[in-house]
Amino acid sequence: PLLQQRESGRSSRCWNANRGETPVKATTPLYLGIDFGTTNSSVAYIYGDPRHLQAQHVPVEPVRITMDAENNLTAERMPTLISTRFDDRRAKGLASGWEVVRIFGHRKKAPLLRKGHELFESVKSDLGSSRVYAHASSPECNTPKKVAVAVFRALLSAASDTLPGLDTSSVRTVITVPASLNAEARQETRDAAVEAGLSGNRVEL
Repeated sequence: PLLQQRESGRSSRCWNANRGETPVKATTPLYLGIDFGTTNSSVAYIYGDPRHLQAQHVPVEPVRITMDAENNLTAERMPTLISTRFDDRRAKGLASGWEVVRIFGHRKKAPLLRKGHELFESVKSDLGSSRVYAHASSPECNTPKKVAVAVFRALLSAASDTLPGLDTSSVRTVITVPASLNAEARQETRDAAVEAGLSGNRVEL
């Protein structure tokens, strides 16, 4: 039902993505912002400009994330979902976001996805808890941190598609987290972001 709700509501957030990519400006500082959400996640960017200090509104650009490449559909958010590739047991790697929805929706006989086995969602609340997903069908997603890494990698991949030449290891990034998040969960979130390709001394929570 969760996947069906996300897919059925996508029309309000999609558009036709027939527009050019935005090249990274070599001489202008670039900043990323990641909203690591429980249900949906997103990434946006802004170029540093001294004029922003006096501006009432700062131009923040959301990264459009591919929903359906065949039909050129994108969205500003992606479901915070990670799954093993249940559509092809021989395939390596994990599926993320809209890819999970797309694979699930294209199956004539969709398999039963079990949370903590093939499907992982809402892992943010498990970060910092030392929890292990003992029944995970792949070692690539048997801890909350590994699932968070997969989410961050998917977001950074989308950002790199939008910003050719983006060096994620040098860009300054702010990740939104709840104020109630404890120190262990914050550290594990930072560690996951670094493992996904960001620089530890350039990540702020």
